[in-house]
Parts: sequence; structure tokens; C-alpha cells
Amino acid sequence: CGMIALMKCSFLVLMIVPGFLLVPSSYAQKKSVSQEMSQALSKEPRDSKTLVQKGKMFFDPKDSKPYSGRIFIHVSLSGKRILDHRGLLLSGKREGLWRGFHDGGIPMWQVAFKGGKRYGPHTSWRKDGSKNYEVPFEHDQMHGLFQSWGPAGKPLYRMQFKKGSGVAVYF
Repeated sequence: CGMIALMKCSFLVLMIVPGFLLVPSSYAQKKSVSQEMSQALSKEPRDSKTLVQKGKMFFDPKDSKPYSGRIFIHVSLSGKRILDHRGLLLSGKREGLWRGFHDGGIPMWQVAFKGGKRYGPHTSWRKDGSKNYEVPFEHDQMHGLFQSWGPAGKPLYRMQFKKGSGVAVYF
């Protein structure tokens, strides 16, 4: 009876141990991305002017590596700040929810990023707080129903997009 139990135990070890050794790389990547995100969120926000931007990527000038951390971007016109962007970078690319604000901190827009590409609804508001438009994104392309409203909330037009191309319906 002891020999059968030993054989069952050996069989389990032979089946389970290789399973641990062959953990899918996607699991390992998810764990390291969440660790990178935790570290990035723990950093003090940096002004984008302290980073080097190449295309859609941001790099730390100290070591030329893609930057991970919270940042803010000030857009000015003739010395007057007109727009703030705030968000998170992971490995130099925009990640998570990004927001833009009119001068005075009034919300202007928000959109989510995955790996530097826009995903989900991009919503825009006017300075008076009324919704301007909303459009869904997939893989950084408009994909779905684009809707626009006037200041009083009346629909202006709609466009149905599929992978960046669309047809408009005006009211």
C-alpha cells in the first residue's frame, strides 16, 4: 500500500512542478506591469518639460530610458496657460485615464490609454461644463458612435465610425 501512495505522490510532483516552471509569459508580464504601475503611481508628478519627447514616447534625460510615472503637460499660448494634461506614463507611453483641463482647472476632456493608444470613450466638455462631444476609440482610432451636442444640450450631429472612417448625420 505504501508503494502505491509513493507512486501517486511521484506522479503529482512530476505533473505539478513542470506546470510551475512553464508559467505563461503573459502572466509574468501582467505581474511586472502592475508592479511598474505601482512604482509609477508612487512617484511625484513631473512636468513634461523635464522629459524628452520623441513622437508619442517620453524619456528621462538622465538615463535616456522610457519614463514611468505621473506627468503633467502645460499648453500655453502667448505665455498664458490655456490647457493642462495630466496622466500616467508606463515605459514612456501614456497609460490609464488621461485628463485635460481648461485654464482654471475646468475639465476639458478625458480618454483612457492602453500601451500609448486610446481606448474607450473620449469625452470633451466646454468651458461652461456642458458636454461637447463623445467618441469611442479602439487601437487609437475612432470606432463607434461619435456624438456632438450644442451648449444647450441639443444634439448637433452623429457619426458612426469603423476603424477611423465614418459617415455623419446632421440634425
